[in-house]
Amino acid sequence: MKVTTLSIDLAKHVFHVLGADSRGRVVLRKRLTRKPCRSCRGRVMRAGDGPATRYGQYLGPAISTVRRWQRRDSGSHRREPDNACEYGREWAPKPHDPAKWDNIMNSATEAKLRFGFRIRKSPFFEASRRAGCTHYSVYNHMYYPVQYGDPLDMDRRLVENVTLWDVAVERQVQITGPDASRFVEMLTPRDLSDLKVGQCKYVVLTAADGGILNDPVVLRLREDCYWLSLADNDILLWAQGLAVGSKFDVEICEPDVSPLQVQGPKSGDVMAALFGSWTTDMPYYGLRETELDGIPVVVARTGYGGEFGYEIYLRDRRYGEQLWDRIMTAGKPYDIGPGASSPRRIEAGIMSYGADITRADNPFHVGLDRLVHLDKAADFIGKEALIRAKRNGIDRKLVGVEIDVDPSRDIATERWPVVDDSGAQVGEVRSRAPSLRLEKYIGYAMLPIALTQAGTQIQLAADWASASATVVPLPFVRSRAKV
Repeated sequence: MKVTTLSIDLAKHVFHVLGADSRGRVVLRKRLTRKPCRSCRGRVMRAGDGPATRYGQYLGPAISTVRRWQRRDSGSHRREPDNACEYGREWAPKPHDPAKWDNIMNSATEAKLRFGFRIRKSPFFEASRRAGCTHYSVYNHMYYPVQYGDPLDMDRRLVENVTLWDVAVERQVQITGPDASRFVEMLTPRDLSDLKVGQCKYVVLTAADGGILNDPVVLRLREDCYWLSLADNDILLWAQGLAVGSKFDVEICEPDVSPLQVQGPKSGDVMAALFGSWTTDMPYYGLRETELDGIPVVVARTGYGGEFGYEIYLRDRRYGEQLWDRIMTAGKPYDIGPGASSPRRIEAGIMSYGADITRADNPFHVGLDRLVHLDKAADFIGKEALIRAKRNGIDRKLVGVEIDVDPSRDIATERWPVVDDSGAQVGEVRSRAPSLRLEKYIGYAMLPIALTQAGTQIQLAADWASASATVVPLPFVRSRAKV
C-alpha cells in the first residue's frame, strides 16, 4: 500500500480520508473518490480502494476540488450545515493570510528537497540557509532561494525598506576577444552599437525562427569584454556552439561571478554605507568595477524587483558568506532582510523567462517590440523571421489580467487554461499572485489577439478551479526602479 505523509495543519480538514501510522503521523491511506461523506452532509472527498492519487499527494488541488463539488451540490460554497465539516470556513484565508500563499505556491506534502552536489550551490547558499530560507527552486542548474518565511513580510520589506537576494543563479556568459562586439550584436535584435563601457542593456536573444531563447542583461566591462547575465537557459552552450567554426575571434566561458541584489527604497542608503556616495549618482543601467574590503565586485544599477535597487556581482566565490554578512550588517539600521522575487515583479510588468516568456514566443508576442531593431547595421540571428512576423502581424499576445477568484483555490505552479464558450482552450494564464497594493489577484495571460482588448472578460477552467478574469493594461503598478 502506498502511503503519502501529509501536513497535519492542512490534513485535518479532510480527516475522514486520513489515518495515522505507527509513529502517529497523519497519512493518506486510500484513494480519494467523489462519494458522499455522511460526516460532512455533502459530496466531498472520501476514501475508496486503491493507491493514493495526485489529489492525496497535493492537498491544495484536493481542497479546491472539494469546494467545487460542494458548490455544485449546494449552490454555494460559502454556506454549510451547522454541523458540517469546517474545511471551507477554516481554510479560506483571510486577506493577507500567509496560508493563502502556501496554498498557491507550494504542495501540502512534506516532501523535502535533498541537497546534493549534482545541483550547484551558490557562494551564498549557507548564508541563505542561516537567514531562514524555507523554499528553494532550481534555476540554471543551481539552488535558488525563493522564500524566507512569510512571503507577505518579504513583499512589504521590499516595498518599504530593503531586501538582499541571492541571485547567483543569474549565471554569466563572458564573451571576450577582438570580435566580441560583433559576436554579441549577432545574438540579439537590439542595437548595441551605442553600448559604452560601464553600461548595461536589457536584451532578448533570438533563435533562427525568431523565438526567444533568453532575456539577459548585457554588461560591457571593457571594449572587448561583455557579460550576458542570464535567465534560466543553457545559453553558454548555445553561444559556444555558435562560435565553433565561425569567423569570430572570441573566447566564451562562464566566469566566477555570482550576483546579489539589494532591492528596495532604502537600498541607496545601504549601498552608500558600503561603497560611498558615488553609488547614489549611478545612472540607471550603469555599472562600475570596484572592491569592498578587498572583495572584487561589479556594482550595477539594475534588478527585477520593481523597486529602486542594485546588483552586486561577486567576482570570487570564496568571499560569498563574507560579502553577504557585510551587506546585512550595513543594512541593519534600515531593517534589511533576505528576499526574493515577489508579486511586485508582476505588478511592475516585469516578465520571467520560462514562466511568462517561452521559446515559442517572439518579442512581439510578449510586448518587447522596443528591443527589436530590424534596421540595425549588424546582422543578427532570427532577423528574417522577425521581419516576417512584423509584416504579417501576430495571432496572440501577453496581457495583464485581474482574476476573480479566491487565490487559495488556485494552484499557481500550473498554467491555467483560458477557454471559449465550448470549453476549448484558446489561451493560458501564466504567472499570477495576490497584490497587496491592489488587493486583487493579478497575472499574465497569453491570449488570441481578439481577446486582448482592455476590459475583455475571459473564462478560466482547470481541474482545480474555474474562474473569470478581466484583461487590464500593463503595468499594474508603475515600477520605481528608475527613480
